[in-house]
Amino acid sequence: MVVERKEVGPGRYRESYGRYFEDFQIGDIYEHRPGRTITEAVSSGLPTIVTFSTPGFCQTATCGPQLDVVTRLKNRHRGNANFIHVEVFDNPNEMVGNFDVGRVSKIMGEWGLSSEPWTFVLDRFGRVAWKFEAFVTEAELESALKTTFGS
Repeated sequence: MVVERKEVGPGRYRESYGRYFEDFQIGDIYEHRPGRTITEAVSSGLPTIVTFSTPGFCQTATCGPQLDVVTRLKNRHRGNANFIHVEVFDNPNEMVGNFDVGRVSKIMGEWGLSSEPWTFVLDRFGRVAWKFEAFVTEAELESALKTTFGS
């Protein structure tokens, strides 16, 4: 599903979309650009969608489809909202073929999350306006996002 992929060094790639499990190559490192932290997004004064998912290692098989939904919304609302994907694991590149070595990202605990996927819609002040556990449809997420445009 990679639309843009550029090799930026030996075994290092920069891409604009995520990949599915079968697309990973052991030892390769994938950078997603443009990178923005949640703090930077909230400071922009725009609504923000944050989705916590792990398309390659999802236990519910809905992380990939959820990220696809968020990506379509990002393409439709670029410049009017921020969109952030947070990978559930700190070391997905080490997990290919060995799920047991996965280290859950610290941010999962900071947000009080123990499962995936989760998707949050933050208003322009960074307050949680909507939260969705498991898969949320495109229509539901778009409706939630639109309620934050006027807040």
